[in-house]
Amino acid sequence: MDTSKAAARRKEITTTLKELKSRQNLNDQEKELQKLLGPFKKADDEKILGIDDEQWAAVFPETEESPVEPEAGDVGDDDMGANSHDAQSPDSERDDNQTGDEESDSDSSIQSSRPGSPTRTEPTNRESGNETEEQGLLGFGTKPNTGCVTVGKTTKDKFINGYGKAGFRIYKIEHQPSYNCDTDKLSVINGFGKQLGMLRDQRTGKYKYNSRNCVDIFRVAIKDNVADGLYGPESLNPDTKGDRRWADVYIWVGWRDPADQEVVRYSWETRTTARRLWGQEEADRNIYNAAWRAHMLFTENAGPQLSRDETPGLLQEYIQQQRQQSAALDPIRQSSVTSDIIRPSIEIGSDQNQSHGRGIRSQPNRAGGASMFSFDEQRELKNTLVLIQQALSRMSVGL
Repeated sequence: MDTSKAAARRKEITTTLKELKSRQNLNDQEKELQKLLGPFKKADDEKILGIDDEQWAAVFPETEESPVEPEAGDVGDDDMGANSHDAQSPDSERDDNQTGDEESDSDSSIQSSRPGSPTRTEPTNRESGNETEEQGLLGFGTKPNTGCVTVGKTTKDKFINGYGKAGFRIYKIEHQPSYNCDTDKLSVINGFGKQLGMLRDQRTGKYKYNSRNCVDIFRVAIKDNVADGLYGPESLNPDTKGDRRWADVYIWVGWRDPADQEVVRYSWETRTTARRLWGQEEADRNIYNAAWRAHMLFTENAGPQLSRDETPGLLQEYIQQQRQQSAALDPIRQSSVTSDIIRPSIEIGSDQNQSHGRGIRSQPNRAGGASMFSFDEQRELKNTLVLIQQALSRMSVGL
């Protein structure tokens, strides 16, 4: 009997039931799931292992093999590839100097399995009396991160940490949370039905959210490629990837509800979802461009903090262009995003981005009207700016 498999399944069942119980209003699908899992809450290992793999995969689809072949570096392979639309927007989290991070009610009872930080032992009285306590070597400890806000964690105890000013943060996938983060109350971004981009209609088997529902990519969380000396957006560059594995990445995507186009939901998605929307080559390029756009916003907005409601989209202009079918717009329908300032979005309602939060509304375009440059001049200027940004990024890494 595989006790470890039974324990893992029991934990998944318990976590899902707790989450469903904490919700006030359940839809028909969630009620059916609650009824299905209820008898297994206190079942023994033999009964839990009696669920065959096909039945288990039907209930927890995030453990199934994705229809889009993921790369080895896709976080979805490691962490079951599910993210939360019930989780808070990253920019609505509290700063470290406040009492704690915002939390999702649905995950408040989920216990973290991350081992606690080892406590330092007091120095022993040695015979010489002159020896000092041994000090750990830098880089091998478990000291939590400072100067950041932790916005979520995965089931593999990796943390998404935001650095910078609310609305213009950059995000990293790291092994340690922020200094004052209560990991037991932190929202888990993996779980049943939380990755909107991979949800299917039970009747038709088709995906519920497609490229026409995608509002924009609003955040990109990157795991730095320390082994190859690549940090930030450069670790996602498809032009220099070569044979190395892809850096782990999550993207925070806004989706228009198919039933109500004015309702926008959010979820952390993997590279697999992006490739389903745009194809492999175009998706990899879009993620890279979005990461650079986030880096630019982070760099350009180092001044006084703006409203927490202001959340610029990273690919909004490209997505709008993609939806245009006119032949006249075909020259600008390319995978690269222009470097013009992208119109920001306003998230109406801050109640953890639940479905009752209403839509987004556009502010006046900051670009200030029509450009004085021709299309070819704009493209040449854009390419020059991207090269300058990449050079500055490499210089900052070297420092």
